[in-house]
Amino acid sequence: MEVRVVVVADVVLVGVGGVGGARLAGGFTVLTGGFASALDAAATTAALEAGGTVVALLSHPLTTHLHTPEVRRAVHGGRLCLVTPFRPNAPWSPTTEAGRAAVAGALAERTATIETSAPDP
Repeated sequence: MEVRVVVVADVVLVGVGGVGGARLAGGFTVLTGGFASALDAAATTAALEAGGTVVALLSHPLTTHLHTPEVRRAVHGGRLCLVTPFRPNAPWSPTTEAGRAAVAGALAERTATIETSAPDP
């Protein structure tokens, strides 16, 4: 089942913690896009702060995050797994994003796709 929601980024960022917490309470591992966008980072952080386990499926360079202390602590603590179907230093592109989305859809029992957009003037 896929749910597609189009929302303004600030509204989603407020609600992300509740979404992550609800998933964790149900015993799910949270699959995110890692830290590619503010929304991905918020979902990842909220799930980790709730004491959950996160698999961050990346479409941007894995090597970007390896030097971040928070990321290293979460990885070494067994709460965060950074994965990519591409070379560790492969740059982001529309093709890598499409590949990441396909892998995420194949791995997930259920998916919720949240898109952000600017508000209409």
